[in-house]
Amino acid sequence: MINFPDHILRMTEEENVIDMSVGSVYEKDALEIKEMLRAALNDGNRFVSFELGKEGLTKNDFAVFKTAFEAHEHAYENSTDVDKYDVRSIGEVEKSMDSLLKNREIHLLQNMKKEIGQMLETIERMQHKNFLEDGKEIKSQNRQLSR
Repeated sequence: MINFPDHILRMTEEENVIDMSVGSVYEKDALEIKEMLRAALNDGNRFVSFELGKEGLTKNDFAVFKTAFEAHEHAYENSTDVDKYDVRSIGEVEKSMDSLLKNREIHLLQNMKKEIGQMLETIERMQHKNFLEDGKEIKSQNRQLSR
């Protein structure tokens, strides 16, 4: 889940999306956003401004700034009576993307474990079936030899 303070967040497993009162990020976009934020941080930027409540935020929805003042100015200038913008530190948003990616890895590992279990069950059934068939064949051969 994205860790924005004072906001209710949840991750829906079906859609692989982080849902938050400030907006949502789809799992497929999290790595791209994280990489963009890392590059912005390396360039000396420290803050982002983005639209509140927007579903499916992408890297293009985050405006980066060196100072909090510039980010707040951008948020103020782009906010309307319908669209509101908010400011967060790049580090805070980056941690949120890390959290989503970690949750994704855990989910993938759980799915892999389930699939491996199903494959092992199938192999066991096949081996058991072969064992029974081999047993019937041996009995048949024994009957033929005893005649």
